[in-house]
Amino acid sequence: MPLGPRPSADLADIVDLFLATGLRIGEVLALRWTEVDLTADRPTLAVTGTLVQIKGHGIVRQDATKSAAGRRTVYLPRFAVEVLLRRQTQEPSNSNNAVFATRNGTWVPAHNVRRRWRAIREGTGLEWVTPHAFRKTVATIIEREANAKGAAAQLGHTSEAITEGYYVVKTHLAPDFSDILEQLGPENDAVRRAPLEWNGARTAVRRVHLTPDPMTKPCQSPACRAPSDPPSRPVRATPERPHLVLRRT
Repeated sequence: MPLGPRPSADLADIVDLFLATGLRIGEVLALRWTEVDLTADRPTLAVTGTLVQIKGHGIVRQDATKSAAGRRTVYLPRFAVEVLLRRQTQEPSNSNNAVFATRNGTWVPAHNVRRRWRAIREGTGLEWVTPHAFRKTVATIIEREANAKGAAAQLGHTSEAITEGYYVVKTHLAPDFSDILEQLGPENDAVRRAPLEWNGARTAVRRVHLTPDPMTKPCQSPACRAPSDPPSRPVRATPERPHLVLRRT
């Protein structure tokens, strides 16, 4: 049996939290149950730290965020609440009280998540869809349906210049965008789910509009120039063409 993170619903749950919050990968993996409030009328999670690798100590939780604005509380859309409630009741406890932990109860290294995500994307034409792409997607949907100030607060940026180039965000409590982010949840899929076998776990893919990275080289595959997506293969998307995202069945 291979070592490392469990090849279960962990990766799909991590992706769901990326889409639900716009958190950095280290912030998601550093979440503890004490920072998650699922009983409030509008459930929230608090971002209070991140994971870092220290020579001689391995992966440790740093009780500080990238900036002062990064220490924030965000509201959770319903699909994220469902993910966290399920994990809270089904996943074994661990000494770190971590939301995501390895089989041994230790912190999940970010490089392990990136490696597993690369393995899933390999050969799909979606190699450019990194964990950071989900963060850009959250910023884009909030900016389009609310405003740039709110997007900056949600992502924990010090100023709007990082997201839109305006002014410094003065609040550390992000506005409530949980209803907006619910659009990225599984119940709002408008396309057929396609089954996918990976590492013994049956999963499926769904389409979510992701924000393309402008630095990514254009796809040269004939499929990318096709007028419609072939049902048998995913293609690199334009802003109008949805991408495929891992889901469980």
